[in-house]
Amino acid sequence: MAPGGNFPPTDRLDLILSACSKFLCGGSSFYVLSAGSSFAAPHVAGTAAVVKAELGGNATVARVKHCVVKGADDLGKKGTDKLYSQGRINVMGAVACR
Repeated sequence: MAPGGNFPPTDRLDLILSACSKFLCGGSSFYVLSAGSSFAAPHVAGTAAVVKAELGGNATVARVKHCVVKGADDLGKKGTDKLYSQGRINVMGAVACR
């Protein structure tokens, strides 16, 4: 699981604050509050990029995926439900995988 907010949001705390583009906000705002997989995916991609950089030449797709999943925080629900499945993404935990 990666932070992506709840959609539809139940309150503002469920949303992700992100930089706003001129295409989305028309240049009137610098940030946007939103939710969904489009806001969660950059967290996962960033984590994978950090792990790949740390692994250097040993960075196969399988190894990076293994480290991202292994480094996730166990929320006490690993593998038991569809929402948390493999835990909450943790960059430092993924890097420590080596």
